[in-house]
Amino acid sequence: MNKQEKQLLFFLPVLNLLCGVSIDSYSPALPDVANYFSTSSSMAQSTITIMIVGFAIGQFVFGFLSDLYGRHKTIILSLIIYILATVLILCTKSILALIVLRFIQGIMCGSFAVNSRAVAMDKFKGHSFKLVIVYLSLAWGIGPIISPYLGGVLVTYFNWQAIFIVTLIYAIILLVASIKLIDRKICGSKQLSDYINISREIIIDKEFISRTGILGLCFSQAVIFNITAPFWSVNIFKQLPDAFGLAALISGLGYFVGTLVNKQLINKVACNKLILFGLTIGSMSSLIFSFVSYESIYTVALTVAAINFGSGFIFANIMAENMSRFCNYGGVFSALQGSITIIIGFAIALAVSFLNQPTISNIGAVYLLVSVMQIFLFIKIMYSRSMYRIIFEKI
Repeated sequence: MNKQEKQLLFFLPVLNLLCGVSIDSYSPALPDVANYFSTSSSMAQSTITIMIVGFAIGQFVFGFLSDLYGRHKTIILSLIIYILATVLILCTKSILALIVLRFIQGIMCGSFAVNSRAVAMDKFKGHSFKLVIVYLSLAWGIGPIISPYLGGVLVTYFNWQAIFIVTLIYAIILLVASIKLIDRKICGSKQLSDYINISREIIIDKEFISRTGILGLCFSQAVIFNITAPFWSVNIFKQLPDAFGLAALISGLGYFVGTLVNKQLINKVACNKLILFGLTIGSMSSLIFSFVSYESIYTVALTVAAINFGSGFIFANIMAENMSRFCNYGGVFSALQGSITIIIGFAIALAVSFLNQPTISNIGAVYLLVSVMQIFLFIKIMYSRSMYRIIFEKI
């Protein structure tokens, strides 16, 4: 790799990480936000779910804009808007204003996610491409590890606004770095009809839909814990906000370790075997989650860590297979994959947020259902491949 590729190999995951930091560092603040604005816990939770909606919309919109106007312009614009929205959050006194501003932040985070993948597809090929996908997956996993812990510490020793001061500084640093690193020449020249045809080609691909469905289910598993566990920590286990931060650190560490182990095995073990291993670990851990009683938020986190360990094998390999099939479509592909992934995650998170004080056993049942759906989609992919081989051999 040349110097620019090495710099991008570091910068792209860090840019992608801002998405996770923006969502997960805020989770421990939910009880404090509810108290600060004198509102309900469900209204406080909606500041996360609405951001996920914005995240999905942002990936869809900026995926197309990225091809039309270039990665450089869209990344710079989205970082500037993100910074302005964060400043306004620090000044707001209304829960409705906070919801709107979090929605705007979500849209901009969608731009960060889709552009990081699009630049990776533009700049990296072969083994380097697999490597950057693993690092992007690691960034996705580091967010749930460090962010809730950081957020819990900031809320405990300062206040919930301190979280946004940290993300503001982070975004400013990224803005300065992106001005230098992102190539201004990467820009699509396709007409609207081209985008429509490309989108149709991707959407009707059955394997794309099944793989993206699995990605969305993986995402939902991370979101479910982060929107329910803060209230378990405070209301059930009677612990401080930083206790949830440590619990999230434990649970997220499972994904991080799983992704690292997967990185060591990708050139030694077949991709489908790694995915199957991850699905097995995830489904068994979800089964345990559903039937075990807990006395601490930390023991809950250990079981979720096992589920996330399995996701570490699933997410990176499913994403790499999907992206390798549509390398020529860059922003459009990233827009569709990212949007569908987040829509699935949001739908499940929204259903969970409607539960009145969701119990651990109820959430365990949700985890188990998600695991069953992942296995079904993977079997569907394998079955369609085997049928294709049978037909092809006969022809």
